[in-house]
Amino acid sequence: MTQRSANLHILEKLSPTQRKALLKRTETDLTPFLDKVKPIIAAVRAEGDEALAHFARQFDKAPVQANEIAATTQSFRNARNHVAPAMLEAMDFAAENIRNYHQQQKSHAGAWMCEPRKGVKAGDRYTPIPSVACYIPRGKGAFPSSVLMTAIPATVAGVKDIYIITPPGPDGECGHDPRIRIKV
Repeated sequence: MTQRSANLHILEKLSPTQRKALLKRTETDLTPFLDKVKPIIAAVRAEGDEALAHFARQFDKAPVQANEIAATTQSFRNARNHVAPAMLEAMDFAAENIRNYHQQQKSHAGAWMCEPRKGVKAGDRYTPIPSVACYIPRGKGAFPSSVLMTAIPATVAGVKDIYIITPPGPDGECGHDPRIRIKV
């Protein structure tokens, strides 16, 4: 096993210039990406689901129509029918653990703070937001953990509107991708 070292910085011993340099975050210039997504965002704002369907056809090569953007109850049933019972059991077990953890985290009455070292404060602040979009990636595999680790904390926090967003599969469906087999 490779051992990794960590840098130790004692803030009180740093000059103002050294401290400023230490706290400066590396930021990537996102301008080229923003230039590419601005027209997409504008189209979605102007055309709604029509634009979303257009971009699903363009980028994902999925035969999606605007009236098919939202998953149906049948889509969820079909997807669930393709998951092995042992995997469903494992996901239920994980979901219970995730839910319990976040309920305990929430029980700190909205805020929790400690001082692990003199002058260093760390903690959590619980503030639910009205809505959240949970992005679930697709591609070479299925990622049920992404759903569990984003939607469950949002539910426990009291978020009223939770949206799950995922690219369509090659068949245009959001559920089961016939190329993917989920087994334990």
